[in-house]
Amino acid sequence: MKNRIFLFAMTLCMGSIASAQLKGAGNLEWAIENFLWNDFGSIHKQSLETHTMPSKVALTSLVLLGREKNWIPQDSTRYQDVLKRFGFQQPRSVEGNSKISVDRFEDLPMGLVERKVSLGFPGISVTGLNVSCAACHGGHSYDSKGRPSDHAWPGLPNTSLNLEAYTQSLTEGLNLYRRDLDGSHQLMLKIFPKLSKTERFTLKNFVYPIIEERLEKIAIQGGRALPFLNGSPGLTNGVSALKMMAGIGNSDRQEDESGFTSIPPLGDRFFRSSLLYDGSYAPTLGKNRFMEKNGWSQADVKNLSQIVALFTIPSMGQPSSRALMQTALAEQILRPLISNYQAPVFPGDIDAGKSLRGEAIYQQNCAQCHGTYSSEGGRPRLVKFPNRLSPQSEMGTDPKRWQAITPEIEKYMNSNPTGKVVRVKNTGGYVAPLLNSLWATAPYLHNGSVPSLWALMNPTERPRQFWVGGHHLDLTVVGISHPAGSRPESTPVLYETTRPGQSNQGHEFPFDRLTSDEKWDLIEYLKLL
Repeated sequence: MKNRIFLFAMTLCMGSIASAQLKGAGNLEWAIENFLWNDFGSIHKQSLETHTMPSKVALTSLVLLGREKNWIPQDSTRYQDVLKRFGFQQPRSVEGNSKISVDRFEDLPMGLVERKVSLGFPGISVTGLNVSCAACHGGHSYDSKGRPSDHAWPGLPNTSLNLEAYTQSLTEGLNLYRRDLDGSHQLMLKIFPKLSKTERFTLKNFVYPIIEERLEKIAIQGGRALPFLNGSPGLTNGVSALKMMAGIGNSDRQEDESGFTSIPPLGDRFFRSSLLYDGSYAPTLGKNRFMEKNGWSQADVKNLSQIVALFTIPSMGQPSSRALMQTALAEQILRPLISNYQAPVFPGDIDAGKSLRGEAIYQQNCAQCHGTYSSEGGRPRLVKFPNRLSPQSEMGTDPKRWQAITPEIEKYMNSNPTGKVVRVKNTGGYVAPLLNSLWATAPYLHNGSVPSLWALMNPTERPRQFWVGGHHLDLTVVGISHPAGSRPESTPVLYETTRPGQSNQGHEFPFDRLTSDEKWDLIEYLKLL
């Protein structure tokens, strides 16, 4: 199993600084900094055999691959330009907190972090590479023409992040690296001239033999770094990653491991009484897995943060005991981050009359599942959330994700130490999602299978295929677009709704009873959220 996950560059995304380092905790700026650059203690000697990559080797491998595929000029050493193709961003600022310096993004884009790892001998260490929360949950807003901005928005999803392409490209790049170890090593020294002599020694004598062994075994196993697909840009496959860590996945039938989910925004997250799209993760001490809430308490913050810490098991390869050690850190980061989260303002014009009519339509047709909003004091504010589970027979959306929670994964999570803080259960459906920042999070449905709000509300017009990644925002239909002549920084991928786990069917109610004008009014209101 270690051979399979050596190149796994993580799929659910959490943070960099160990649990004990809580100085300044509770401060919003501190929380954002840790959200951006925290690895939750996951970069260590043992994780070099699973999730953590030797950073300088990995980045040099991407340069080699970029040259091989003509992604970058043949004399270029800019691995940053290769990483952009996978949706990693280099923002010029961080929205909501101008005090945070973005200088660190010059070396590594948002969502990737490094840390020195001791190999157990005096002076022998290597720099490890991993992702932070912001790889998945660090998005961006759009300008008045629907173009993606270069300002980071912590808490928004990165809808262009392509983990599938990233992990596979690392595999290809490392194979190129090992073809000419001496030449590749010299290129690495050119890219990183300040690399210490001790790390050079460590790489040659300790790391290169491990890479060679792992790549040989991956080749025997079919050439894939992972035994499952991660899906299109903006998608993750966290349950399959968890099964891989537990050794209970089905690597021979990838279609059975296709519980793809679209990365969600974090706004209003403490209104949830359970987590994940299907509500399969609920606090052990919670009163009810699906409970209506009019706000959140300190107990809610603690209970849900403990569950978030467990996401480091599939995303970072943490053993359950080590993941449980990160619960305090998760709470210290999430409490100020989510409590102070502000959704970006829609960049286009909003018709006041239409949005007012749309509010009434929402209250009558949507609030019973998606929550009640108060418009007092300006923008709508969530005041009540039902945490309503919609069974498969009612919603009709792709079932692969909720079906992925098998009895084996229930037993694994509930009988391990993780069972102290979470109860995992197959719920047979999906919880109606929070709608905070909805306009900025296309594509829609839990698996990202519908490109716009207009297509969502008109099921017969939902396309079988569309391009996702590096996209603009269509301010009219509120969804992704690729205008003629635009040059996306990340590589668009064709989303095909006929593939397992990617169906665009379902959620036809209440749209089937709304007129076209009512749908436009509803869209106008949803732009405010």
